[in-house]
Amino acid sequence: MNNTLSDVENFKKVFASLKVDNLEFALAVPFVYLSKISDIKNCLIGAQNVSCFEVGAHTGEISAKMLKEIGAQFSIVGHSERRLLGETNEEINLKIKMLQKQNLKAVLCVGESENEYNLNQTKKVLENQITNCLKDVLIDDVIIAYEPIWAIGTGKTLTPEKLVETVSFIKNFVLENYNKNLKVLYGGSVNLDNAHNLLNDEIVDGALIGGASLNAENFVNIGKRI
Repeated sequence: MNNTLSDVENFKKVFASLKVDNLEFALAVPFVYLSKISDIKNCLIGAQNVSCFEVGAHTGEISAKMLKEIGAQFSIVGHSERRLLGETNEEINLKIKMLQKQNLKAVLCVGESENEYNLNQTKKVLENQITNCLKDVLIDDVIIAYEPIWAIGTGKTLTPEKLVETVSFIKNFVLENYNKNLKVLYGGSVNLDNAHNLLNDEIVDGALIGGASLNAENFVNIGKRI
């Protein structure tokens, strides 16, 4: 929940001036700015959340159909900050289904708490989240973002070796259970200083960047370092 309209317009201007050849970028912006940024070049546009309802008396909710009509191509679902507000795997599953009804992609966030990480429960947590969130959905239209909760906005990160191990586990679990090869991103305090070290292994398909993405030049330069 950052930036003003003038910030968004400046972001577009700076982003358009930067060379982004051979790189794939996507922006998940607040609902109110989607229409202002939907014409940006060389970048997919999406939302940070979507309703699990299709239509009806759900004040304050934004449906997948609304997102599509305003130019969105995807939405993040299951971000840890939404889960902390009480969002369940079952609700996330419904959100993915709503997106897929509109032919929109879902970026599914999964990850463990610091306590779960310290207790070596990461794989168990990830299995549970993936199994319940992807129940009866079209796996092809999903990208998974692994974001350990304890690393978001804290400056803490996994070691590159542990990250590769965990992303490999996610990919193998999906392949074995759904017979699909999905892209897996990493999110959790990714910035200019650590991007290359964290994400230079081919097993990691990219990054879900938080605060470091607010500056267009930083955002692009992180992509170049991966």
